[in-house]
Amino acid sequence: MIGTWIDYSGGRVSGASMAAAGITGAVRYVGIGGVGKRLTRAEYVDHLAHGRQTVAVVERSTTDADGGATAGTANAEAALADLAALTSGLDPIRYVFMANDQNASTSTEVAYVRAAAAVLGPAGYVVGPYGFGAFLA
Repeated sequence: MIGTWIDYSGGRVSGASMAAAGITGAVRYVGIGGVGKRLTRAEYVDHLAHGRQTVAVVERSTTDADGGATAGTANAEAALADLAALTSGLDPIRYVFMANDQNASTSTEVAYVRAAAAVLGPAGYVVGPYGFGAFLA
């Protein structure tokens, strides 16, 4: 996974454009959030066709993790269903990050990621935090 990665939520970036720019892969939104923000199957197929990697991030808003374990479970279940539809018959996306775009790390926010891992981990996904430094620490 080493290389240059992009994270975008507006518009679509083609696999050809990423390859031409030397971009290794994309961090794309799944499961929750606006349809225009989320990865589509056609987009994923295009990334694969151009040898670009894709990892998933789950985020509706900057405060998702404030919902703790309950939100982590619900958001992970939505991501699991979305990922199944997106990748059916294709190489799977293996990494799923749970976002918290706040510069904080509380037990509630940690519980959010742990609950998501309890849903996604048994399905074969590697789960981790995504966001500001305090949350990642």
